[in-house]
Amino acid sequence: MSIFRGTTVTLILAFCCLFVSCKDSFQKNKQIEAAVDKIENEQRKLANKAEQEGGLTNEDLEPLLNSSNSMASKLESMGGEEASLGRVLRAVNEDNMRLSKILDSSLFESGMDFEALYLERDYEERIALIEKYEKANQEVLAYVKEGKGLKKAKAALDKEKVSKKNRTDFIGAMTRTANKQRPHLITIRNCDTELTTIIKNILILLKKEDGKWEMEGDLVNFESDETLESFNKAMEEILVIAQNQGEAQQKLLR
Repeated sequence: MSIFRGTTVTLILAFCCLFVSCKDSFQKNKQIEAAVDKIENEQRKLANKAEQEGGLTNEDLEPLLNSSNSMASKLESMGGEEASLGRVLRAVNEDNMRLSKILDSSLFESGMDFEALYLERDYEERIALIEKYEKANQEVLAYVKEGKGLKKAKAALDKEKVSKKNRTDFIGAMTRTANKQRPHLITIRNCDTELTTIIKNILILLKKEDGKWEMEGDLVNFESDETLESFNKAMEEILVIAQNQGEAQQKLLR
């Protein structure tokens, strides 16, 4: 099992949850009710998987994103205020997809591919990839802390013709959900901050000990017992942080 489950796309997940919280703003319509039910069902599946496997990956979230985009299309096809809300959903989905692309988990995971590192000895390249991920993570963390997702939704809504009541109800529901989600999203991003720091330090250690460490199966071993102890301690810290991150994802889905 990967210990890096769900380091990306949590913003999309959050906004899908957030949008479902606004379902009472929609007119009674069987298609929309079915679309909302599908998203809620995907959320339940993800919550169960996150609990069983300790977190989520990008691939796990694809059905939810597809359901969200499908709901946007259905809303847009209805015309009127439903179409306006569909365009809001699509606008925020697109913004979150942009952030997810820069938060590329392959950059993150490259630092932990010790077998490849042992063969290629490309320490500096892998450190640079971790630093790139770290920079992207800080950008997303700022996005979450500043509530930019909710601001984006409000800005998109301002461009649409929506009744005052529906706008008030919609923004109220989004704000309540966003405020509930924000601490969990911040925890997820802070966990990545801690993880990138530890992984970068591990790479620096391995570079320093170049020629004095080797792979024994899928395990890393060192000539120095003291160095091995430091390495093992760092790996234990990673597992604890990854567990905390998985728990935050589960809370986000509840």
